[in-house]
Amino acid sequence: DDYDEGKLLRLTQQYFLVSASLQNIINDYLAEHGTLEGFEDNICIHINDTHPALCVPELMRLMLDECGYKWDDAWEIVKKTVAYTNHTVMPEALEKWDIKFIRIVIPHLLPIIRQLQEVETAEFEKCAVDEKSRERMAIIANKQVNMANMAVFVSKKTNGVAAIHTEILKDIVLKEWYALYPDRFVNKTNGITQRRWLKLCNRELCELIESKIGDGYITNLCELEKLAEFKDVHVTRI
Repeated sequence: DDYDEGKLLRLTQQYFLVSASLQNIINDYLAEHGTLEGFEDNICIHINDTHPALCVPELMRLMLDECGYKWDDAWEIVKKTVAYTNHTVMPEALEKWDIKFIRIVIPHLLPIIRQLQEVETAEFEKCAVDEKSRERMAIIANKQVNMANMAVFVSKKTNGVAAIHTEILKDIVLKEWYALYPDRFVNKTNGITQRRWLKLCNRELCELIESKIGDGYITNLCELEKLAEFKDVHVTRI
């Protein structure tokens, strides 16, 4: 990231992964439903830090260019579909991309990003946001695209990954945004649930666990401590 070549590579990687993922999501939805009707009610796209924040203008582009929507309709879909998680207040999680790099790697997204800035400006005027706050909240400023601002502005929800972190976002890092959209800020403690990521996604492991200790762990994770008595048992799979 200290050299332009590295920055261009990172931006290219981010866009490639975002675009490929979005196209998969849309294609899968179309394959199942035959139409994008209800897309925003059935799909949630998670912006995990700002690294995939390009999904905002890219989803707009896909809705406009590939799916045939007008701007207002596409905008309604996008802002009801994406949600943003901030993992850390370190600069690397609050990316700012020079417009010169945007022009090189993804010039077709720049008009969309500029139009998002116009929508944001109109929103600020409607809500009487003061000039100093506007500068801090701008999607485009100082010839850079502020990815965190874009993510917060478009997302239906914004959260930190622990209660104290969410409060830091509300009180310091994103305080202007919290003042404008307090109902959007929620806390989601970082972690996984055994019901979703074990019981649903790893059924073979569940079968092994339940053969040893039963299924009580599904509602009481402390039950997994019972597995300790099997720690010296070696399993041979043929």
